[in-house]
Amino acid sequence: MATKKTRKFVSEPIGDKGILCIPGVGPAAQKKFQVDGITQPYQVLGTFMQDQNFMEWLKHYIRYKNHQAQCATAIDVYYNNFVC
Repeated sequence: MATKKTRKFVSEPIGDKGILCIPGVGPAAQKKFQVDGITQPYQVLGTFMQDQNFMEWLKHYIRYKNHQAQCATAIDVYYNNFVC
């Protein structure tokens, strides 16, 4: 069952929303992303589209596997809804 945050994320363009709008991304992950200059969801989406090792990349930022899965699934659904 998708969370409210996931349903919202995959149902509308990300526009200029912050990184916290991505399911699975909380304040701790946000800080890690910010250290590397990643502050917008489109930057995560770009990595998803270009990096075959997206899940390995994501592990650096998000510690918990269920949060990694939430993030990856939401990015995948968003990609299919808005990019493809």
